[in-house]
Formats: sequence, structure tokens, C-alpha cells
Amino acid sequence: MKMELELKEVKEELVDKKLEQIEEWKRITKLELENKALRAELEHQKLLIAHNALQTKMEEYQKEQQQIVDALREKLKVSIDQFLLKHQEHEKLLNAHKKLMEEIKEQRKMDALGQQKHHKETNDKIGWLNEDQQKLCVSIDQFLLMQSDQKALLERLNGLEQKQMAVNSVEQQKALSATIDQGMNQLKGELIAKMGEYQEEQQRKMEQ
Repeated sequence: MKMELELKEVKEELVDKKLEQIEEWKRITKLELENKALRAELEHQKLLIAHNALQTKMEEYQKEQQQIVDALREKLKVSIDQFLLKHQEHEKLLNAHKKLMEEIKEQRKMDALGQQKHHKETNDKIGWLNEDQQKLCVSIDQFLLMQSDQKALLERLNGLEQKQMAVNSVEQQKALSATIDQGMNQLKGELIAKMGEYQEEQQRKMEQ
């Protein structure tokens, strides 16, 4: 009887210990689960922090890349504007050069025409001078001829005067005087005619 009681007590004690162990296992299991949950939460927080950090870095990187792209786009725009401006300036220079070449060509043409005109005018003037020189030579020849005629007339007059001085009789002097008057009138008429021709020739030259 006593033995049974002891066995019963032992069994109850074992059961109690077993229950305690079970409770301990439950507590340990619960702690382990809580620990795992905490670790999982910690890992999640770490991952979240890492994700946020990565997201922040990605945003910063994207922002930097956008800034770089914007800067490149602005530089490209400036380069395009400069290129267009240079192209316009180049076109202006080409047009100005083309216009200048056309003006030079036109000026050369005008100069050539001017030179031809000047050459023609010069040749005409030379021709006129040659004609005037020829006319002048003719006029000089005529003048010299007229002087020669005058000299001949004077010589004839002197001869008549000498004849008059050599005649003694009144009749001869009268006849000689009439002859001299006739000769003088003839010489005077010839001289007037020669002078008239010379003056008319000079007048025609002046009118030309």
C-alpha cells in the first residue's frame, strides 16, 4: 500500500515534471518563435532600410543623370544654335562673296567698255589732231604761198616803180602811172581774194 502511494507520487511527480517540461518547451518554443519573428522583423527592417537607401541612391543617381542629360541637352542646343549661326554667317559670307565677284565682274566689264570707249575717243582725238595737223599744214602752205604771192606782187610793184623812175617824158610817166595803177589794183584785188580765202579756211576749221 505504501509502495503504491510512493509509485503514485512518483508518477504524479513525473507527470508534473513532464508538464513542466512541456510548459518549458512551449515557453522555449514561443521564445524561439518570437526570436525568429524579431529576427525576421529585423531582417525586414534591414531590407527596408537597405531598400530605402538604395531607392534614395537610385533617385539621387537618376537626378544626377537627369542633370547630366539636361546639361548635355543644353550644350547640344547651344552647339546647334552656334552651328546654325555659323551656317547663317557662312551663307552670308558666300552671298557677299558671290555679290562681290559679280560686282567685280561687272566692274571689269564696265572698265573694259570704258577702256574701249576711251581708246576709241583717243583714236578719234588722234585722228582729229592728225586732220587738224594736215589742215594746219595746208593752211601754213597756203599762208606761205600767199606770202610768196605777196612777195611776187611786191617785186612786181617795185619793178613798176623802178620803171616809173626811169621814164622822163610826161607821156611816158602818165602811161606808166596808168599801168602802175592798173597793176596795183590787180595786185590789191588778188591780195584781197587770197586773204578772203585764208579767212574762210580758218573759219571752217574753227567751226569743225
